[in-house]
Amino acid sequence: MYKEWNERDIECPALVGFITTHPVTTMLDVGAHWSWSYYAPEVRKLVANYDAIDILPDPQTKEIVDKYMVRNVLDLDNVQYDLVACISTIEHAGISTYQVNDYY
Repeated sequence: MYKEWNERDIECPALVGFITTHPVTTMLDVGAHWSWSYYAPEVRKLVANYDAIDILPDPQTKEIVDKYMVRNVLDLDNVQYDLVACISTIEHAGISTYQVNDYY
């Protein structure tokens, strides 16, 4: 049977594996939109302080993380985290055409 694969099939298990083998108590998830359907529930079990940021709102992910910020990561104040993750995000940087109506 043919299954469609994408980069998240590698990235998500790699993220969870990294967290389980390294001391991570604080994490910032950059580009967290839709992470609720991939890895956020598993990360939530492993990280004490799990914050997320995206330029688009995501009510489902907001329910999982400690703080969900709708803003550009470049506008964040000087904050520190044990881990900053960008799962399937960097390739979208600089694209200013993302709109809420495209997703809801």
